[in-house]
Amino acid sequence: MARVLAVLCTRMSSDRLPGKALAEFGGSSQLTHIARRLLKAKCIRNVVIATSSEKSDEAIIRWAARANIPVHLGPLDDVVTRFNGAVQRYGQSGDYILRALGDQPFLDWADIDVAASLMESRDWDFVLPLSFGHDPVYGAAVSPWSMRAWS
Repeated sequence: MARVLAVLCTRMSSDRLPGKALAEFGGSSQLTHIARRLLKAKCIRNVVIATSSEKSDEAIIRWAARANIPVHLGPLDDVVTRFNGAVQRYGQSGDYILRALGDQPFLDWADIDVAASLMESRDWDFVLPLSFGHDPVYGAAVSPWSMRAWS
């Protein structure tokens, strides 16, 4: 089975809805919903939070500690640098990498398994959500990369 490192990129300083990462709906925070959905995918090897070292994101760091999810800190205004730092720190040779977003509470874990399986069986480096034959729901699409492509 393919192994996937899921990097959950999130921060508290959203322009439109500050604090949305930890906003509660349905009895749990948005991050809790996303982490649970990621961990339902059979191929997920590890989930890592990529957030900033800003004071506003300390609540995310505390949440991650309670959830036993590792955290990588990076610059507030550069999500690619935060994501890449998490991949470099927690990625392993042969991994597939999934960038999950802190505003994807409807992430489809079954699509993660399908994408990872396709990539592994066909030696692909990237999968677009449109390859699944249905329109992706906003905030639910998955587009994993191979570690080889990311590097």
